[in-house]
Amino acid sequence: MLALIAGTLVASEVGARGWGVESRAWYPAVVGRASDRGPDVLVVGTSQSAAAIDEDLLARHWSAPDSAAARVENLGQGFSTTMAHLCAMRWAIGQRPDLLRGTTVLLEAAGGTPPPDGADGRWYYPGMSHLLVPYVDAGLLERYWGTDHTLEEKLELTVRVATTDCALARLSDRVRDGIVTNGSRVVEKVLAPLAPVTDEDAETDLRAKGGVRTDRAGIDRVRAHTLAGGTDAAPSVRDVDWDATLVAELVEFVESHGGNVVFVEVPMSRAAQRTSYASGRPDPARFKAWAERRRLTILRTHLRFDESDFPDLVHLSASRGADFTLALADAWRER
Repeated sequence: MLALIAGTLVASEVGARGWGVESRAWYPAVVGRASDRGPDVLVVGTSQSAAAIDEDLLARHWSAPDSAAARVENLGQGFSTTMAHLCAMRWAIGQRPDLLRGTTVLLEAAGGTPPPDGADGRWYYPGMSHLLVPYVDAGLLERYWGTDHTLEEKLELTVRVATTDCALARLSDRVRDGIVTNGSRVVEKVLAPLAPVTDEDAETDLRAKGGVRTDRAGIDRVRAHTLAGGTDAAPSVRDVDWDATLVAELVEFVESHGGNVVFVEVPMSRAAQRTSYASGRPDPARFKAWAERRRLTILRTHLRFDESDFPDLVHLSASRGADFTLALADAWRER
């Protein structure tokens, strides 16, 4: 049984870490760079935010022209969840209690609304538990067991958290490192979709940030997945109690530590909207009313985008991302 668990952990984590970001290079990197104070702006969301918001460009244009450049950190990451960000943020505050003081947290609201998940919603995506597990403590595990997730899901997360600092986890790391070092042909074949981008097959108008694939094979895979998951029918409207969502919990956490949350309407292609809203779309009007009641700003730009602006149908191109970033900075200063 132990061997089966070890094999499962190794297989899933090797694949995910080969594609995504190591957890220590995510929020821990921000903590490490916060020598005297935290960032002025913290972008929180998925790879859609990573692609759409150029942190260097935003840093130069966020404040008034005669002001110093802002400190901007873009933590948009593919397959990240609201709970993963919330847990990692809690950990970061434990390391630097003043990290969020005076910080504006730009929270992704792709297509006009953020993820509507409550505690019973998705905590992490399959193969991406390394974005969540390092930040889960006993209290969060107890909370997870009180949700409506399946027994299998609860056992899986518990095992992963329990083995993070034990010999089994170190075995997983050694196996992964051995695979990378020895270059096993079998594993290379299995992980071929995860191969690094080369100059020959790179898409020059996509930013390689937050796990965004910029190679032709990766772009084709994302396009195919997006097209296959969509529907031509108009999405139904979901009625969401925003006070009961993880987004509301994240807002409260940021505000309690001296920061403020601003929602950003990140552009989405029509194909991505059809996929994302296949099971229903949260009512944008109800979300707007909730945000207004909580005195939360929703930043929108007046830019228009079409499918050609999304090379893989999900992520905004680098050139249009620059346009969006500048328009976002303008919207912030003119609010």
